Amino acid sequence: MSGDWAARCPLVVSVSDDDGRTWRHAATVEDGRTPVDDDPLLVPALPPQGVAAFAPADEGVETAGVGEYSYPAAVLQRDALLVTYTWQRRGVVEARVPLDLLRSA
Repeated sequence: MSGDWAARCPLVVSVSDDDGRTWRHAATVEDGRTPVDDDPLLVPALPPQGVAAFAPADEGVETAGVGEYSYPAAVLQRDALLVTYTWQRRGVVEARVPLDLLRSA
């Protein structure tokens, strides 16, 4: 793919009650403007300035990084859905979505 990949935003959780025939929006995990949670532990863990760390191997990818969330994964816990994703190709974030929020959507 060539050219700017642009934003991949918002990152949402959708729920289906009919084996995937229809879907409804349940929660917005990231909208590019609002913090996921007031919990400071959800801030992406980035390497200190000047420290060599992650070197993306996506040759040819053109993106400003703003609103760029990739590789989402979700794990169901007893009372929440844990969602992880890359944040602006610079770090990994874990967001906790309460199951009550998904049930009430």
